[in-house]
Amino acid sequence: MKIHINSIRSKPGIKIKKIPLKNRVKKILRSLGLPEEVELSITFVDDRAMREFNEKYRGIKRTTDVLSFPQHVSPLLGDIIISTEAALKQSASFGHSLEDELDRLIIHGILHLLGYDHKKKQETLEMRRKEKELVSLIS
Repeated sequence: MKIHINSIRSKPGIKIKKIPLKNRVKKILRSLGLPEEVELSITFVDDRAMREFNEKYRGIKRTTDVLSFPQHVSPLLGDIIISTEAALKQSASFGHSLEDELDRLIIHGILHLLGYDHKKKQETLEMRRKEKELVSLIS
C-alpha cells in the first residue's frame, strides 16, 4: 500500500508523525479489505486553502474539516484533504488529541472514498458505526 502524505500551507507548529500515521492508515485500509496495491493521498492544509478547495469543488464558500475525492482508477483510491486548523479546534472541543482527531478525519474521508455518505439518517448511522469500529481498531 502506498500512502502519500503532503502538507500545503498547513497550520504552522503542527507536527504530523508520518510513519506512525501511514501505519495506522494501512491498518484501516487492510481491515476494509482493500488490496495491497491501493494508493491513497492525504494532504494537510490550513483553513484558507480548505475554503478555496471547498469553493472550487463544492461551490461552498466556507472552510470544512475534510474533503474526499475518489479517483475511480485502480490502484488509486483517491485524495483526502484535511484542514489542520479545523482538526486542532475539533480536538480541543472533543477533548482528545490532535492525532486522534486526524485519525477520525482520515477514517471519515476513506469511508467517503468507498461510497459511504451521511445525507440520509440511515446512511449517517451506518457511517458513524463504521467510523467507531475503525477508530477502535487503531486506538
